[in-house]
Amino acid sequence: DDAEQYRVEPYVVAADIYGADDRTGRGGWTWYTGSAGWLYRTAVEAILGIRREGRKILIRPVLPADWPGFEAVLNIQGERFEIKVERQDAGQFRVSVNGKAQPEGIIALAGTKT
Repeated sequence: DDAEQYRVEPYVVAADIYGADDRTGRGGWTWYTGSAGWLYRTAVEAILGIRREGRKILIRPVLPADWPGFEAVLNIQGERFEIKVERQDAGQFRVSVNGKAQPEGIIALAGTKT
């Protein structure tokens, strides 16, 4: 019933929620806010922990306790990076890129050093 009243896509954020008449509780202005981009950044950067910093890609996951890990593919400047993150003991994660362990969780982009 709540979803039917809200009536907006679950993957965007409403800029406002109506509070008058028969539209009370209904979301509005979803695609005009840039919310899809912010939701993407939240998922990729804040949860998966994949973030570009200068000429490096940092992988610092902050996953929910019941997630065992994830796999992702990045294509940056013609390079393909296959990332695999696996939960280890004590809340630590094993990060590998293109099958090679990356204990620091850092990818140096072409022509750079970590």
